[in-house]
Amino acid sequence: MKKGFTLVELLAVIGILGLIGLITIPVVTNTLNKSKKDLYEAQLSSIKDAAKVWGVDNLSLLPGKENDSIVVTLGMLKDAGLVDEDLKDPRTKEVFDDDNTCVVVTMTSKGYKYDVSFDNDCKTN
Repeated sequence: MKKGFTLVELLAVIGILGLIGLITIPVVTNTLNKSKKDLYEAQLSSIKDAAKVWGVDNLSLLPGKENDSIVVTLGMLKDAGLVDEDLKDPRTKEVFDDDNTCVVVTMTSKGYKYDVSFDNDCKTN
């Protein structure tokens, strides 16, 4: 009596494992990408919330006329202790730049509007 598996049985198992891999790898990859995107959106929301708290602490610096705006950099929010020091973009795993990540606070007819902005937008406003 022989012990062990035949070549056909081994090939069948390998084929089944390959099929399971073909099904699960895209699902896992999509789930990870969605999680990174959701975390990124949550971090942007956190930065906006920190800018709102900063605005409450600095009411005199907020714009007073409709369509006027000011720029609050991530560095300013870090200095005030309102955001973590090592806030990273989960998509790229790079730390958000203190000077090139900012919140543009604009006064509208309904109140203040907070928009997270990157790169040149932080310098021009």
